[in-house]
Amino acid sequence: EVMSVGTEHFDKVISVAGKTAAESTVNVIAKVSGMEQIMAVNVKVGDKVSKGQVLARLNTDASSIQLSQAQLAYDDAKSNYDRSYALYEAGAVSQADMDRLQLALSNAENTLAQAQLAIDYATVTAPISGTIVSANADEGSYASASQPMFVIANVATLEVQAGVTESYINKIKKGQTVEVLVGAASAEPVNGTITEISSMMDMSTKNYPITISIDNRAGQFVDGMYAEVKIITDSANDVIVIPAQAMVNRDGNRYVYVVDNDMAR
Repeated sequence: EVMSVGTEHFDKVISVAGKTAAESTVNVIAKVSGMEQIMAVNVKVGDKVSKGQVLARLNTDASSIQLSQAQLAYDDAKSNYDRSYALYEAGAVSQADMDRLQLALSNAENTLAQAQLAIDYATVTAPISGTIVSANADEGSYASASQPMFVIANVATLEVQAGVTESYINKIKKGQTVEVLVGAASAEPVNGTITEISSMMDMSTKNYPITISIDNRAGQFVDGMYAEVKIITDSANDVIVIPAQAMVNRDGNRYVYVVDNDMAR
């Protein structure tokens, strides 16, 4: 078979492998000093949530009592301070007495703020937008600061952790577009972007770790899928391209036959 040879644009491509992972994962922990009963749970595993969305509500009976007491203490301290300040203006109260009243008022104000925070913390909200990937909260059970109530993963953007050898580390760059194939989800590759390139070799693999980011807003992929990444390391224009099957190996050298006067030489 005779084929014409011409010049083409040529890309040298390497293939590396990795697994998809959520761009960020956050544990949602109840901000309580002891244990509080869970009064309501609004989400379940697999639900998509927005930042600030209410995930659960905790019992506020004890916190409400503390808030009422703190409010009374603050009102009393404020009344004492205001009443004494009028006397201080008239010279009937010393500076030392006013300093003590000011300190008492500041302490009461701080206690009131802390009591209000306890009420606010009883409403458990999502710190990030994402998907609930773990839920350890049931209505009637108790929440504590030692165990996450929920785990939220941002899977709108996934990352692929991979590695390249020292031969190619200086031939790739951050921001470079790559091709990512997640065979378990699609037969068609998607574009990804190199977001991180480590300058330190992983001694266990002898590779330099890299991170590739892919858009997953359509929810096509999930965490933990195998991914094949194709990266262009060299490009050239006007390169003579010869089919691999036309090459002949002989004595360690490679040759091609050309047609000369209807003869293969």
